[in-house]
Amino acid sequence: VMMTTDGTYDCPADGSVCRHGLVISRTVTANAESSPKALARQDIEDAADDAYDVDLVGNKPFGGIESHEEVAAGPVAVAGRAGYYVRWRVKTAEGPGGYV
Repeated sequence: VMMTTDGTYDCPADGSVCRHGLVISRTVTANAESSPKALARQDIEDAADDAYDVDLVGNKPFGGIESHEEVAAGPVAVAGRAGYYVRWRVKTAEGPGGYV
């Protein structure tokens, strides 16, 4: 499931279209891991790359990820089930960076 905010702006690195907010919820698929914590920790890097590194058509709207810092992590309930979240602050080559 993907949700976005209204409105767009020119991406800082390549002038393509960016949105101020994007939320993607993924379900577990073929994976031997069943721990919500392990799954969240495995998924965060892919989520950061999807949001701030190379987009689906090969552009780097923010010039790529330069670094990240974990700012929060912990257990959470998702639809009444045990889950886990990890939050990164991402620094990009251009623009303000953001959170994943």
